[in-house]
Parts: sequence; C-alpha cells; structure tokens
Amino acid sequence: MLALLRASVKSRFANQCRCFGVVVLLFVETVDPCVRAQEAPGEAADPAAAEADTEAAAADARAKEEAEAQAAIQEEAIQECQRLVMVAIGRVAAPEIFPDVLSKSAAGSTVIKISREARSLVVEVAGAKALTCPIACGRIGRETESGTFAVVSKSDRAPADSRYGSLIDTKGNLLLKGIYSNLDPVPAGAAFVASPPNAYIVLSEGVVIHSGDANGTASTDGAIVIPSAAARTLLKILEKGMKVEIE
Repeated sequence: MLALLRASVKSRFANQCRCFGVVVLLFVETVDPCVRAQEAPGEAADPAAAEADTEAAAADARAKEEAEAQAAIQEEAIQECQRLVMVAIGRVAAPEIFPDVLSKSAAGSTVIKISREARSLVVEVAGAKALTCPIACGRIGRETESGTFAVVSKSDRAPADSRYGSLIDTKGNLLLKGIYSNLDPVPAGAAFVASPPNAYIVLSEGVVIHSGDANGTASTDGAIVIPSAAARTLLKILEKGMKVEIE
C-alpha cells in the first residue's frame, strides 16, 4: 500500500515537472526572439534609398512652386478679364454720400476704412457712415500695403510723372481705362493717353489714394483708386493726420 502511494506521488510530481518544463520552454521561445531583436544592432541606412527620398522631396517642392506660380498667373488673368468686362459695360458704382454726417467731420472723429478684400472704402464720422464707394487696389506683385496710416498730404493734382491713363485705338476710341504706362503693355495699333488723377492723397511714401477707374478689381500699381465724386468729397473733409485703416 505504501509502495502504491509512493508511486502515485512520484508520478504526479513527474507530470507537474513536465508541465512546468513546457511552460518554461514556451516562455523562453517567446521572449528570446524579442530580446534578440532588442539587442540586435540596427540595419545600416541604404544610401540609395535616402538619395531617392531626397530627390522625391525636391520634386514635390518644385511641383508645389510651379502650381503656386500657375495659380498666380491664372488669378491675374481672371482679374484682367473682370476689369475688361466691367469697363466694357461701363460699371463704376456711384459712391454713397451722407452730407449730414459729413458736415460733422473733424480730425479726431473721422476715420477712413479701406478693405482690399471687399474692394471698398468707408468714411466714418463718430462711428456713423458718412461715405462709401468701390475701389480698385493693388494687383498681384504690387499689392496694396495694409496697416494704419495717417494723411500726409492732399492735392487736386497728381505728380507730374503720373503714368495713369487709358488706351485708345487709331481712331481715338477708348479701349481700356485705368492702366499704368510703366506696367501695362501697349498693344500694336493702340496708344496710351495720360489721364492724371484730379485728386491725390498721400498716406505714406508707397501708399496713396487717387481718383480714377474704381472698378472693384485688383489692378493698380498699389494705389487705392476711388471714383472722382468720392475723391472730391475726401479732398474737402480730409485733414493732415486723419486716420486711415487698410486691411
């Protein structure tokens, strides 16, 4: 009886040892590859692959630059088409003027707000709207500067070197208004005719407001162009130092 008991205990112990051995073996087989992977040195970088990646990045950068340049050319063409259409149909929106509000204009209470995006100019007196009108602003590459300015000077005559005007054909018919002889090409069979602005307001060395073809486009040399009626009104109320905001 004692012999049978000893044999049973010995058999169970042997089975447990075998089971434990299997567990240990499985653990070692699972962990060992992980350890080896952690201890193994990293593979050497492939110079050819790195060079290919660099070339691909450079190609992507060139493609992006070309796409941006093409988009700028297309935008400029669209702006020019818009300008031609508006000139052809004679669209120059008349300014809205509110004389009662304008009569209260003073240096401390009058602000001129210009939006390049909305292509508009608004004069406010003590927070009330006194004048609104469309504008033309700087074209691509000659964008109108943004910021807060103050009126430096005003005049009913443009500088002697003004190159603002129109194109006419050989019979004197108007072809295109609001161009700059130093920027816009003069096609064969056409001629440039100067039309100096009759209102010229200086805000800084590179920022001016002047009268002209305010057709709601980005087509100027950087100047803010407003309708003649609005320009004449501004000449009457503007004082040196008045605030002008361009956004």
